[in-house]
Amino acid sequence: MNSFKRILSAFMALCVCSFCFSFYAFASSAPTADIEKTQLGASDTYYSYSVETKTLTIEGTGATPDFSNTSTSIPWYLWRSDGSIENVVIKDGVTALGNYLLYQVKTASITLPDTLKQIRSYALGNTLAVTDWVIPFGVTSIGTNAFYGCSTMESITLPDTLASIGSKAFYNCTSLESIAIPYSVTTIGSNAFYQCTSLNNVIFQSETSSVTISSNCFLGCSSLKNITIPMNATVGTKFFGYADSSTKYADAAMTVYSGSNGQTYADTNGFGYTVTDITYAECAVEYKNTYNENNVNRTFDYSFTADSSIVYNFYTRGDCDVSAVLKDSAGNTIASNDDISSTDKNCMVSAQLEKGKEYILTISSYKSTGTYSLWIYPQAINTVNVNGSLTFNACDSTDNGEYRYFNITDERLSDFILTITFENGLKDMLYYQSGYFDNRNIEYNDTQMENPFTCGSNTAQISLGEINSDFEVLVNHSYTQSVIAPTVDDDGYTLNACVLCSNSYKDNFVPTTAVTVSGRAVLAQRPDMSHADSIAYPYVAFYANGREYTTDSNGYWSFNTFDSCDITFVNRFGGDVTVHFDVNGENVEYGDIAFVGYDFNKDGYVNVKDFAIYAHQYRNRELTADYWQYAKYFF
Repeated sequence: MNSFKRILSAFMALCVCSFCFSFYAFASSAPTADIEKTQLGASDTYYSYSVETKTLTIEGTGATPDFSNTSTSIPWYLWRSDGSIENVVIKDGVTALGNYLLYQVKTASITLPDTLKQIRSYALGNTLAVTDWVIPFGVTSIGTNAFYGCSTMESITLPDTLASIGSKAFYNCTSLESIAIPYSVTTIGSNAFYQCTSLNNVIFQSETSSVTISSNCFLGCSSLKNITIPMNATVGTKFFGYADSSTKYADAAMTVYSGSNGQTYADTNGFGYTVTDITYAECAVEYKNTYNENNVNRTFDYSFTADSSIVYNFYTRGDCDVSAVLKDSAGNTIASNDDISSTDKNCMVSAQLEKGKEYILTISSYKSTGTYSLWIYPQAINTVNVNGSLTFNACDSTDNGEYRYFNITDERLSDFILTITFENGLKDMLYYQSGYFDNRNIEYNDTQMENPFTCGSNTAQISLGEINSDFEVLVNHSYTQSVIAPTVDDDGYTLNACVLCSNSYKDNFVPTTAVTVSGRAVLAQRPDMSHADSIAYPYVAFYANGREYTTDSNGYWSFNTFDSCDITFVNRFGGDVTVHFDVNGENVEYGDIAFVGYDFNKDGYVNVKDFAIYAHQYRNRELTADYWQYAKYFF
């Protein structure tokens, strides 16, 4: 008995081992069949997979779920790194990549959507094949560890919508060589670029930005020996120049602004540095500064080197009353400006500059405190393209007495992206904003008075100065309902009619309770109204339901009625016939009704006068030659 138990136990253990092996072999292998569109958690996002193209597609609207790094959380966890996924396509509509979404997915191709706003924790971490990344315009935050361990990353382009870079966001991205921090970034988290050992160039696009650079930000970046710290930056402990928490790079050096936090950091930590008081400015970058009681008498200088021999516009926006003077490198004044207008205390200067030459713009305050931002753009614009569309329902419109009007507000246009191409080839992207841009206005052109919108696709315009760019306004049908009662001829129904266009449809049909009465008109062949040959007599008409009915060419007739009724059949060539019809909720097939067809003058007699009328007026025209054959029985 014990021997049997041992054999049984061994057999069961073998079965369990075989099951486990089969399960894990299946679970860890790539899909052998396409995965159809499948919901991700409780979100409005979905994934699918193509075996043929090895493409993982993520689509839908809004944010994908936040996952944990487990096989029970991530659908593709067990085959994410075995070569099964060669392409990842995330479609427009997705706004956020949730935690761990593509963590350790080994693929060289990841397409990010234009609708993306957030990249959350570990979402793209350890994607060990992508070398060059371009983060779409519109992304505002890169979360903690978002690109953790992406050791194949060689370059990344960040958009100037980005506001925050999370802690350890680029932790151990050992192949990354250069990074440009957009002027829009206000926070860089601790250890954000920890151990990026190939990183040798960090550029802050705006040398006046108020960015917070957290502790240990560039800790262990052994190739990063020089850095320029923005004038208004706040810096954390050991953010630069340290191999670890206690070891400095002896050859690390900084460029700092006089009196800035960067200078204090260099002095405190014993780094060599160069002091500058001039900001090197570029086109399409915001240079923000603040005048307060301590610096209200100070001037700020901006160096600009023209890349083309064209007209450039230098302008400020903000709540501080400032003036500008533009000089060449020899100190000669080229242009100056105090106020844009009597109501706008900002300044704007335009000047024809020469390619390759340096110019100095000096900003001064009129004893005014507040914040201003300096922008530089070429004056001539070649094209403006709008990325965005609006969708309305027809009922969203307002009837102004002449046409139905759709109210398009600046708020509704605020997510629209304008791509502007300037004459020197510069391309800049910005969100729609009403009002002043450079020396022009961005505004919505309301042309609905000339071309009112209708259901379907319509074209609207945004203008920048003299340049117009189209975008789509889609209007969906909106229906009002009216109930149409049944009639004797038709079923009842609900009529759904669009409030804006002629589109309509019927539903909720209610069958009519009317019955159909039908029969046939035949020629009477004898005075007793007999009609043995059932010859069709199509010369009869009658009235019912307020309208005239006629027989067809074979003498058949029909009409609908709710109630019993008397119908008088008007005989074209003889006496009329009145018939009573009884109806009891069912159709009535009455049969033949005979009519005398020879009393052409309708005097109650059939005689020679009738034959004369027949012979001269109807024979061989409406009536055949043998039509008169039965008339002899009626004389």
